[in-house]
Amino acid sequence: TQRWITYGLSTSSKKTALTPSNFKGLKNISMEQSGKLYKYFYSSENNYEEAKKRVAEAIQKGYINTVFSLPIIINSNPRGPSNGGKCSA
Repeated sequence: TQRWITYGLSTSSKKTALTPSNFKGLKNISMEQSGKLYKYFYSSENNYEEAKKRVAEAIQKGYINTVFSLPIIINSNPRGPSNGGKCSA
C-alpha cells in the first residue's frame, strides 16, 4: 500500500475557499470537515524527499506554529483527506 503525507495548516469554525490567496500563496490545499470545524491541509506526497520540500514551503510561508503540533499526518487514503477537495489554481 502507498502512504500519503498531508500537512495540517489550520482549523477554523468558518469555511474558507481553497484558493492560494487564502493560504499565503500555497497551492493544493484540501479541506476536511469534522463536526463544526474545518481542517485545512497542504499537499499529499508519497516520496519522503518531496514531503520534506512541502514542509519547508509551509514553514517559509509562516505555518510553523499552527494548530497541528506535528507538521506531518500519515493518511493511507490515496486521494488525501476524505473530501478529496483541492484548489485548482
